[in-house]
Amino acid sequence: MIDLFSIIEAGGTVLWQAEFIPLPSRPLDALVRRVLLAERAAAAAFTVGPTTLRWALAARLGLVFVVAYPTRLPPAYKDALLAAVRDAFVDAYGGALAAPGADVDTLDVSGFDAREKKLRAGSRAAPTQADIDALDMSVDKNGGGGRVDGTDADAVARVRQQFVEAAPNTAFDYLDDEEEDADARRPRAVLAPGGGGTGWTGGVSMTATDAAAPTSAASGVVSFFRGLAGVQQLTATELAPALASVRDALISKNVTADIAERLCASVGASLDGVTMASMTTITATVRSALRDALTRLLTPRQSTDILADIAAKRAAGGGPFVIVYCGVNGVGKSTSLAKTAFYLQRHGLSVLLAACDTFRAGAVEQLRTHATCLGVTLYDRGYGRDAAGVASDAIRRAREAGTDVVLVDTAGRMQDNGPLMAALAKLVAANDPDRVFFVGEALVGNDGVDQLTKFNAALADHQAGSGRVRLVDGVVLTKFDTVDDRVGAAVSMVYATGVPVVFVGVGQTYMDLRTMNTGALVKALLR
Repeated sequence: MIDLFSIIEAGGTVLWQAEFIPLPSRPLDALVRRVLLAERAAAAAFTVGPTTLRWALAARLGLVFVVAYPTRLPPAYKDALLAAVRDAFVDAYGGALAAPGADVDTLDVSGFDAREKKLRAGSRAAPTQADIDALDMSVDKNGGGGRVDGTDADAVARVRQQFVEAAPNTAFDYLDDEEEDADARRPRAVLAPGGGGTGWTGGVSMTATDAAAPTSAASGVVSFFRGLAGVQQLTATELAPALASVRDALISKNVTADIAERLCASVGASLDGVTMASMTTITATVRSALRDALTRLLTPRQSTDILADIAAKRAAGGGPFVIVYCGVNGVGKSTSLAKTAFYLQRHGLSVLLAACDTFRAGAVEQLRTHATCLGVTLYDRGYGRDAAGVASDAIRRAREAGTDVVLVDTAGRMQDNGPLMAALAKLVAANDPDRVFFVGEALVGNDGVDQLTKFNAALADHQAGSGRVRLVDGVVLTKFDTVDDRVGAAVSMVYATGVPVVFVGVGQTYMDLRTMNTGALVKALLR
């Protein structure tokens, strides 16, 4: 019932893989993008179509052990299998990976035959040659992995039955009765290379058992010297106070409580079992790991360089670059659109504003005032018109005039307003803009996440069956200058949806628009 077993780095590099059933949905790619890079590694499982993935971490080595299986047929032995393979791999290659200057690209894992190890450990009798032939694998460092040759259904069933029979045996149950985690039995001191039973820590000779549980009289002194020597392996218990502190700090910076909790759980999972650096503290280690996690989370995984994207479309002769602005009432959509027009003008681009808010009284006049001040073209057809049709006409006019960019203003709407959300989805589906920007306030927390999530859901629902479904591509945060270091709304929105923050508004003038600086945002969060 196991479809795939893979050993990967947290960044996605496959070190070893065994594929028993071809998986066309590429679930590992989705796991890396939507779980590991999104700081959700503390979650228990992840489902992609008909496939579910579970994973175990070897945090100190930066490795993730992943098992994939049919969602409707979850094997009972999946967690025991993960623990067994993780321990076998760490025992075999942990020393090489932990060595200074270790390079995973040159690590030779061709000798790691997971099938033979599992059969020897899990079967009460030695495997027969027929068993070995049926489960023959060819280990491919580049991720090809082992697989069952051919499409014979009996062979596939035999493979799965071998695992079902092997995994529940007591050989897999190597945990002590009172222990919940195999890693709890590992020594907390880093022993000599090669995994010998005796090592030196801070001038004190101890066995692995002594290192794991020093006497009460010496525990404080030993722990102190371990910290100085950089040999203390962190545990969940030791990490808990520091993680609670940074969680509270994130919440105070306007990160929603649920997301702050999940972020800290991910950081805790990444540090559990890791050797703490020399001359540092647990708090400093946690803050450093959180800084790295926030940087990964907030670094866009798609282009947010609007100028480069516009230039590419112009070079390809693809017509005007179209950006649609949407959001709830009163967040500053029209003003943000005008600031964007000024930003584009400063870079030598021609702009047309499309007045597609045909609902709110005064909306067209407001946009006309901006167009006059900026010296750009405004296209409008008054009120009560179909917004999708107005946008289409504006884009056609811009194409005829050779205009570089069309910025489409839309009516403010609450995320639960079905008719207006349907109208927005129609505008997006009919005109297929290059970007859809959601405008939200930097002051909000849970409300901003709820708004963005429901805008995306409504766009998806109302475009169902239309072929290509367009969702929000980027976030523009207004009033960023009013929040000081309480900038957590950006983190909450990115974490909840994966949509990057593209621009932030930092004042009342046309010049007060900035591209998102990830480093500055992370610094403000950790201040």
